[in-house]
Amino acid sequence: MKRAIMICFIMLVSSRVVLAASGTETEGWFELKLQHNIISNAAISLSAQFRLDEKISHISAGIIESEGEFRFFKHLSIAAGYRFAHNRLKDDGYEPVHRVYANISGRLPLDYWRLKYRLQAQNQWDWTSKGVRKDKTTLRNRITIEYKINKTIRPYIAVEHFLPVDTYKNHLTNKCWFTIGTELQIADAQIEPFYRYELPFENPNDPVIHIIGISMQFEPLLSQK
Repeated sequence: MKRAIMICFIMLVSSRVVLAASGTETEGWFELKLQHNIISNAAISLSAQFRLDEKISHISAGIIESEGEFRFFKHLSIAAGYRFAHNRLKDDGYEPVHRVYANISGRLPLDYWRLKYRLQAQNQWDWTSKGVRKDKTTLRNRITIEYKINKTIRPYIAVEHFLPVDTYKNHLTNKCWFTIGTELQIADAQIEPFYRYELPFENPNDPVIHIIGISMQFEPLLSQK
């Protein structure tokens, strides 16, 4: 327990030092997720997230997401979900943004190591001031390598690529995420502090974004036997 808390503290403090030394954009992401196992190989979840930008000083988005997951085998699963977000605009107003997605995930355990892969297809839409719907379809590929220190601590590194389906002829990449984090299992909760480096490609004027965040996942009492 003490070791897990210390790892959280070190990651967040060291990330903050890196961000303070950088002239690029910085954000903070915070998520709370509740998951319920319907049967042994199927689960549903509901999560709430808020994001801060401008050096982690202003709320940039509030997000609610629901998801269903089904595990075919021990190391293969599919999932689908819906996300609703309120994103802040440049004039400090907010706009609603919707997203639906589906993904397939697999993992390969190798002794203390674990290799994970996820392919996700998503469609996101909002509306212009004239009421015209704007859609954006993206394919996301994520590769993660985990190392099991013990039953409580699993540090990892991950790379995720965003392929714009609608405009792939102009550019093959919207952005890339490079993430380092740790999964901490504390009692019935999973806590995941992380640092993420976002490299944009779609717009040359977009800044590189440094993100520090923490995700907390709980299983309600009704999920427990």
